[in-house]
Amino acid sequence: MRKNNITIEIFIRSIIFNLCFFITTLFIAFLGLFFAVWSKNLARIVGLLWGKSTLFLAIYICKITYNIEGISKLPKHNKFIIASKHESTWDTAFFLAILNNPVYILKRELLFIPLFGLHLLFMGMIHINRSKGKKSVKEITQKSDNVINNLARPIIIFPQGTRTKPFEQKPYKSGIYAIARNSKVDSYPVILNSGQFWSKGSFFKYPGEITVKIAKAVDHTLNKNIYMQELEETIESKYINLKK
Repeated sequence: MRKNNITIEIFIRSIIFNLCFFITTLFIAFLGLFFAVWSKNLARIVGLLWGKSTLFLAIYICKITYNIEGISKLPKHNKFIIASKHESTWDTAFFLAILNNPVYILKRELLFIPLFGLHLLFMGMIHINRSKGKKSVKEITQKSDNVINNLARPIIIFPQGTRTKPFEQKPYKSGIYAIARNSKVDSYPVILNSGQFWSKGSFFKYPGEITVKIAKAVDHTLNKNIYMQELEETIESKYINLKK
């Protein structure tokens, strides 16, 4: 894992970024709710604005750039699943910015964040109520099928279920298999190392280039165990090579 040295420059840039990020996010959340009254499509455009503005602030204030490999693998029809590592808030902004109207599978608790939670609902995000157990998985599976096959919107899933610190090991959850199998679409593993620059729970943001790799799709017709094994091995084997 890369060692980050906190310099005066990084300290100042982090202060400026965090302040700008907070103000921008708050403003866009208000803006999103205002436009949602008129149109959900406008609310989604505001979400896109948040994603692009976050990447912009990261680049020009913190010097956090990014490089994408394999984006040409993604189908043009938008009917697919992204199964990604999740180490940073940056990841959420990134997929909103580069994909066409994606839908996140997210934990229900995020809906309780003032303003932001309502905006997530207006954008059509799908939330998981983990207290419902298998019933929740069935609901998510049905909603995801509608989103993918009827609305032609890609699904974003973080199969480890939460943000992790760089090289932290968390089990992969099999809910993604149920969604892929039911919707009859393949899943594209995404490997990234955003946490090495903008880490979970860290005030400091470190300059550098985030690498994002989109790997070959995992076939939805595979046996559950083979599917999950291939997904995890694809991500983790390539992830270890992103060590700085």
